[in-house]
Amino acid sequence: MPYLILTVALVALDQLVKILVLNNIAHVPFIPHILELTYVQNTGAAFSLFEEHTWILALISLVMSLVLAFALWKNFFRHPLGKVTLTLLLAGAVGNLIDRVFRGFVVDMF
Repeated sequence: MPYLILTVALVALDQLVKILVLNNIAHVPFIPHILELTYVQNTGAAFSLFEEHTWILALISLVMSLVLAFALWKNFFRHPLGKVTLTLLLAGAVGNLIDRVFRGFVVDMF
């Protein structure tokens, strides 16, 4: 149960940050000369692979979300670090799924 709460909190935080980025950031130095925040609409996967097939990537996000949720529910990892890792992956997959379904792209900023 605490991992479900953590997942929901992380997805909510992810969506909040993305809304802030959509409304406020085009290009901002985050850590000067090291890391900058730049708003990008990513319709593909890593390095814009499959950029014309957002629906396939949404389906993959859905399947992975279900697999990760099942692994978490079935205690695939017994160690808390393994469960937190699954939780982080699940939150990321759900956040990307929300973006793909409702925006048609994933909001990227790093």
